[in-house]
Amino acid sequence: MSIAHLDTPFRITRPLAAHFADACIHLNHADEPWGRDTLRTLGNRTRECAPDLVEQVRQQLAAGASCMALRIAGTPLTSCLNTADGAGRMLGAATLLGLSMAVGFHPFGFRQERAGALIHDVLPEPGAEARVSSSGRVQFDLHADCAYLDRALRPEILAFICLHDETGTETEIATLADVLEELSEDIVHQLALPDYIHRAPASFSGETRERLSSIIDRVDGRWEIKVATHSCEPRTEGARHALGALIESARKQRQACRWAPGQILMLKNRECLHGRRAIRPGARHLLRCYGSTTQAPGAIVDLEAMTSSGQHHSR
Repeated sequence: MSIAHLDTPFRITRPLAAHFADACIHLNHADEPWGRDTLRTLGNRTRECAPDLVEQVRQQLAAGASCMALRIAGTPLTSCLNTADGAGRMLGAATLLGLSMAVGFHPFGFRQERAGALIHDVLPEPGAEARVSSSGRVQFDLHADCAYLDRALRPEILAFICLHDETGTETEIATLADVLEELSEDIVHQLALPDYIHRAPASFSGETRERLSSIIDRVDGRWEIKVATHSCEPRTEGARHALGALIESARKQRQACRWAPGQILMLKNRECLHGRRAIRPGARHLLRCYGSTTQAPGAIVDLEAMTSSGQHHSR
């Protein structure tokens, strides 16, 4: 299982925490002229105060780890995350964005998803509990984020941080390498055929988009995956059988990540599936951001504009 579990004594000093909180006030408005500079400052400060942590994560990425669980202990990070005045959220967001920048992944967003916010709140929202999404409370099956988009637009990495979790609801992860080991060559071949309809997730606004494509692709000698198992629609009986085999293997191979305040999870979106079962009673609040090596720091991708200009095609 290519999931690395890293324990680190990373501590945020009070002056740095104050700087992060101040910078993070503006992070949901990354289309402002100072957005890119703010993110770069967060990345630089993270490299300065936690060089060993940044190097650990880089080494794990270079070694081929598909997912990393970072248990970050120490104050004031863990003591601030549960505050009711919003300081915990700002500090958690700044930590998440700073670490993403420090290890080489630029946070970005989509204008059609949460109005382009770089930081997404992952918590049950009133009125959305039955939605199969990060704002729901029902089971959210294993998936890769933004599976319906072109490869160049999909996040390369996802980063999560826990603010608090009273529910004990684990995030489940299955790496593609482990899943494929159990599948026959015929199933792998079928999964690589363009016989599957991928649909935009519920968190995206605008017209309903769907795309006819494969589930796995061979890129530079490595397999990559793009699928939301709860909404992907196979078009042939062979495709249906292959998708079922993929889901069965992923469920066998999944590992559970339990949350504690300050814990960070980073996973490669093209090499992992993640999800959770129904959220148990209680409060649960994670933050998430997307990372890319090709998007500019703080970029807000407008899918409507790209479709109208012919840069992005969806079925």
